[in-house]
Amino acid sequence: MGLLINNELIWISVPRCASVSIENALLNSNLSIKQISHDKRYELAHMHFEKSVLYEEFGIHKTICIKRDWFTKWISSVNHLFYWLEHTKIILP
Repeated sequence: MGLLINNELIWISVPRCASVSIENALLNSNLSIKQISHDKRYELAHMHFEKSVLYEEFGIHKTICIKRDWFTKWISSVNHLFYWLEHTKIILP
């Protein structure tokens, strides 16, 4: 997702970096928030957009994102994969 905050700052969502929690907090705040309307299919989904797409939508503004150490992000992704495989009952060869 991409958000324009107070018509000054663009929030860039980065996968596996608490972006859902941060976006929910921003959307539930008293700040002026504009969501990207790039495609109506994305309204109910949590999507990640490139900076260039956000600049096309909102114009050029300062941007902010939160990122993690690559190794802890990788461990989190592997853990998420195993959790997903376990709960979807997919059998690996």
